[in-house]
Amino acid sequence: MEFFTRRWLEGRTRLPVRLVVDTAQSPLSEGVRRRGVISRHLLYQAENLFLDLRIERDPRGRRAVLVGQLADLGDPTRPVSPLPVLLLNEDEVLVSTGTNRHGEFQMIIEPRQEMQLVLPLGGGRLVEVSLDRGTMERLEDEPEEPA
Repeated sequence: MEFFTRRWLEGRTRLPVRLVVDTAQSPLSEGVRRRGVISRHLLYQAENLFLDLRIERDPRGRRAVLVGQLADLGDPTRPVSPLPVLLLNEDEVLVSTGTNRHGEFQMIIEPRQEMQLVLPLGGGRLVEVSLDRGTMERLEDEPEEPA
């Protein structure tokens, strides 16, 4: 998918994206000093679409698995047309894949300082979400410690 570049994406309309859920921002349970997490769940809304992301760090290395799903807010069971999914770092396409008929996708990523997850939609629109190294660094493999 080399034809997808930052320049190609510049002419597209970016839908306003709102973060609805971020498990890294949820409060700790009573009696827990710190959260040991190897995964993070992020849910975004862009107009009538939900972008559901789960990031899981590989405990043996620097890589992470990014699993996502794009769903129609009005009818989440309605099949979604296959779409390209791109992970960009500046003008470089780091990883590209596509959604299946359920809007699901998966990619293995190596965290970089600045990354953008981009889903070009029909009609010259796109959904773009920033993923930075801090998103990945919040994933730790230490267990929760009771107080």
